[in-house]
Amino acid sequence: SLRLTGSLDTHFDNWDTDQPADQQAAFEVINQILTDLKGTPYPDGSGDNWLDYTTVVAFSEFCRTPLINTRGGRDHHPVNACMLWGAGLKKGRVIGASSEVGMLTQGVDLTTGLPDPRGHVIRPEDILGTVMATAGMDGSILGREVTYIPALAAT
Repeated sequence: SLRLTGSLDTHFDNWDTDQPADQQAAFEVINQILTDLKGTPYPDGSGDNWLDYTTVVAFSEFCRTPLINTRGGRDHHPVNACMLWGAGLKKGRVIGASSEVGMLTQGVDLTTGLPDPRGHVIRPEDILGTVMATAGMDGSILGREVTYIPALAAT
């Protein structure tokens, strides 16, 4: 577990100066981790690399509103995103969506990953539980009901 940046609590007019630099620094660290994992051969002689055996999950503990507030910043928002790479996951996928107005959570067809008004609203525990399941672990240890997301899993 790594904390790659801080100072993201920008409710005021420092949003447009502090956020880009702090986020860019974090994305550069993630890029270096992924580059190193992908560029390092797995030692079994298979031609695989360490990213084939490692899962990377990147997220923030909260998100920001899509619109600027009256103080020139952004407030906390209930909709978030995460990025996943590596072992056990389908590659090159975007799963889910937010609404056109208010950028609110939308239901998702768990098999396709596409928005579905009758679908499931994906929660953090669903993502972590699915990642755990792809590694052969029991996601129930998270202490919550977990909904498995087939659209994320490679198999």
